[in-house]
Amino acid sequence: MIPIGSIKMEGVIGNHRTLIEKILKDAKTALDIVKRDFGSSFIQEEKNYLDKVIACFEEKGFLTYDQEQISKKAKDLGKVPDNDKAKISLSSHILRALNYKHLRRTFYPKFFRELGLRACVYCNSQPTLSIQKFSPNESSVTIQGKFQLDHYRNKDEYPFLSICFYNLYPVCSCCNNAKSKSSVDFDLYGDQPAKPYTFKLSPGSLAKYLATGNAETIKILFLDPDKDNLQDPNLKSFQEVFNIQGIYETQTDLVEELILKSQIYTGSYKKALTTSFKKLLSNEKLANRMLIGNYMDLEDIHKRPMAKFIQDIAIQLKMI
Repeated sequence: MIPIGSIKMEGVIGNHRTLIEKILKDAKTALDIVKRDFGSSFIQEEKNYLDKVIACFEEKGFLTYDQEQISKKAKDLGKVPDNDKAKISLSSHILRALNYKHLRRTFYPKFFRELGLRACVYCNSQPTLSIQKFSPNESSVTIQGKFQLDHYRNKDEYPFLSICFYNLYPVCSCCNNAKSKSSVDFDLYGDQPAKPYTFKLSPGSLAKYLATGNAETIKILFLDPDKDNLQDPNLKSFQEVFNIQGIYETQTDLVEELILKSQIYTGSYKKALTTSFKKLLSNEKLANRMLIGNYMDLEDIHKRPMAKFIQDIAIQLKMI
């Protein structure tokens, strides 16, 4: 929903540069073996495609190409050829050679743990965690990924991009299943300004709740800037793909709590608390985080689920 920018991504990539170079080298070797052992069974279109894929893995920085470079490669090579007569598809051969499943279990959980993405990058409502897992006798520990990886460009159609870091988005299972082969206009690792995806209370909701105390009067809106403005027919909006509105319509209890807090923690009361607990509440950001129950800055929404939603409603209620 909100990009994290290239600086953080480049920093984590830099921490693992040697291993990433090894992954690239191993992938190139495995692709050469596919060509040697199975090349004779491929149709000419598949042979040509595999040669282009191998050429990609001869480029030193291929695995860390940014979104613009990946887009160019996807356009140049196109989708993997489909051969209905093949016992094993070329896509399967490439995915197996690139060792994606092994990396998914071993390396990617560590990588995204360092990147600090702890909430689904699409819906921001579910956790995407990398956690420690101890062996039965606690003699060793591994990092386990409690998330799914969406391939921004589908790995079945573009298998050669399946281990490119800028093509991997940590997401919840619901969003991954909903997106499937759809495409949305979202560069997670880009430096462009965040799109104005916004949550707000529907007109009259606040007044109705304050008058009745009935949480059923609270109505939530999700404003998706792409909903009616996408120029590319191949792209879909966040609302269309992930039904963000439907997800957050279930969160009226969170809104109710924020409304009550906004009534209790008035400016004068917050000032009195700051005076009474000067040492504890000296950090304004932490104090506000305690107040709204989540992070208050846009760049921190990936640290905890529901952060964007709570920020927007809290701003509307003039709590932060």
